[in-house]
Amino acid sequence: MTLQEAHEIQRRELISLRAENKRLQKQTSGLFPVEEKESLERRIRHLEQVIKTNNRRYDSAREQWRFSEYRSRDLEIENLRLKEQVSVLTSENESLRIRLEKAEEEILMLNGTNKKLEKKVNTNFENSSLPSSALPFRKKIPNNRKPTGKKQGAQPGHKAHTASRLTPTKEPIYLPAPKSLVANPDIYPTGKCITKQLIDIQILINVQDYIADEYRNRITGSRLHAPFCQAK
Repeated sequence: MTLQEAHEIQRRELISLRAENKRLQKQTSGLFPVEEKESLERRIRHLEQVIKTNNRRYDSAREQWRFSEYRSRDLEIENLRLKEQVSVLTSENESLRIRLEKAEEEILMLNGTNKKLEKKVNTNFENSSLPSSALPFRKKIPNNRKPTGKKQGAQPGHKAHTASRLTPTKEPIYLPAPKSLVANPDIYPTGKCITKQLIDIQILINVQDYIADEYRNRITGSRLHAPFCQAK
């Protein structure tokens, strides 16, 4: 039952009670004894009190209904405000997610760069083909030897270390002496020979063509020829 329906029922009861009150007042004009009249008056006062109580309840219910209406409107406004906040937070969350993905990509890139730099820093002549002289921050090798005052390089009487001679594969070629040396009286032969070797490396490429007649199957259409493995 709604509040409007309850109010309509109370209004009809009030009209009915007022009509009964008028009817009783007419009847009490001398038709009823005093005791019965007093009883009817008490009944009327009781009904009037009931009507006042119902009116107060109606006013209280109406006030509560108005309060609930106001509260419902406030809740609707609050709901709209919360929806707007959710929309803003959702947009911010998406923006933060995109920024997080970009940050993760930058972190991966920086980690790769960091590993390359660490590898480059830890690279030395012991774990790579890089000579020790090429290191930018190489340690100076201490030299505990005392200077002797001699010149650098081989000292007099030191036996030279030369490359071993290879066995010739061709006949030697004797080079004639230039005429300027033979005609000069100040120049004479020592009886010794100077031999120098010329090492020539040759790479031979042999190319051979193998030719076979081609045949075709009339049914399957496949090509046929002599196997090239036989050419070997």
